[in-house]
Parts: sequence; C-alpha cells; structure tokens
Amino acid sequence: IGPKVALGMLSVHSVHQLAAAIATGDRQTLCRAPGVGKKTAERIILELQDKIDKDVFQLPDARAGISNRWTNEHVEALEALQTLGYSAIEAERALTGLKEKDSSSLIRVALKNLSNHKK
Repeated sequence: IGPKVALGMLSVHSVHQLAAAIATGDRQTLCRAPGVGKKTAERIILELQDKIDKDVFQLPDARAGISNRWTNEHVEALEALQTLGYSAIEAERALTGLKEKDSSSLIRVALKNLSNHKK
C-alpha cells in the first residue's frame, strides 16, 4: 500500500486497532478505511500478520535512548510506522527533527518524507 492508503487507515483506526486487526486477520475492520477493499485488506494481512506479535508496541531495551529523547507521540509514531512495515531505521530517519505535537501529524509528515525518498 502507499502513503495515501496508509494515512486513510490511520484516519479511521488507531495503531492498536490496526495491529489487532492485522494480527487476527480481521479483514472487515481493515475494509472500513478509504481505499481498502477486500483484496487490499487480504494482502495487508498476508504481508504483515507474521510481523505483528503481542509485544509489537513495547520498545526493546536497545531503544530506551529514543524514549528519553523523544516525546510519547514520537514513540507512538515510530511504532505506527513499524507496524505499517517500515524498518526501525527508516522510521527513525523519517521522524528525526520533526516538531509536530501529535502522533497523527508526525505519522503524516513521516509518511510524506518516506514517499519522497522512494521517488
């Protein structure tokens, strides 16, 4: 999926709701987002289901320094980007230096940054 669909999904669901829907294979929940139909939802589940586990939102000890440097919103945005399939390094680079105050704004700007880097 691209950044537009990802933003649409985040506008309808929280990060935790998305992770739960993907982990449980709940296609109907994913289909509520604009631009996500049955096939797209199945593809998202197929590609991400094995990457999500119950500890997906806990930061490993090695990442404790980030939680000291960043706000809770930054950490939440980092987790959301990782849930969407970006590596921790990609997500960190996209979020570094952003000054937005809420996690949804951070995610939007980071997704734009990530999509610009792929061009």
